[in-house]
Amino acid sequence: MDKREQARQIVDKLPLATFQRDRALAGIERMDDADIEDVLRQFARMEELLPIVLGERARERSATKQSDAT
Repeated sequence: MDKREQARQIVDKLPLATFQRDRALAGIERMDDADIEDVLRQFARMEELLPIVLGERARERSATKQSDAT
């Protein structure tokens, strides 16, 4: 699978409206290989950080609920 196809698959997984997905896919077609590699690196980094961010937010919400209960 080439890098352009990887980028298309990532876009397909995102919760986007149809017009947003169409724009993103059209943008991928206009990108050169270096830009696509940069986008793939950014998505990989986001996937690494997402569980950390979501975990921190869950802890913050839990702490807020506990302080509101007291």
